[in-house]
Amino acid sequence: MAQRRDSSVGDYEVLQQIDGRGATIRVFRAVRGAEALDRHLHRHSTQYYVALEGRIVIEHGEERVTLQPYEAVTVEPGTTHRSYPADEAAVVLTVYMPPERAEDHIPVPVAGQQLEGE
Repeated sequence: MAQRRDSSVGDYEVLQQIDGRGATIRVFRAVRGAEALDRHLHRHSTQYYVALEGRIVIEHGEERVTLQPYEAVTVEPGTTHRSYPADEAAVVLTVYMPPERAEDHIPVPVAGQQLEGE
C-alpha cells in the first residue's frame, strides 16, 4: 500500500518498504516538480539507487548521473546527495545498508540557506 513520505529531506510516495536486520529496502515514486529528495547525507548507511521506471537524476558529491531503468549508483556514507525525476515521474528502488534510521537522514542546506530551527 502506497503512503506519502514527507520527511526533513523531501516529499515522495513510498510504494513498498521492508526493514530488515541487515538492510532497509524501499521502492518509491517521485513526480517532477512536486516531489524530490533534497540534499542530505547518511552518517552510517551506504545507499544504493536502482531506477525501475522512468529516469532519475542522482547528484552525489561532485557527480550528477541520470539513471535509466535498471541502472544503479552507490552513495557512500557521508556523501551529500539528492535525487529527482528526469522526466515526469520515476519509480526507484533504494537499499540502505546498514538499515536506515531516522537520525541517520541529515538534511544539508544549500549555501546561504538555513534549515528550519536554525
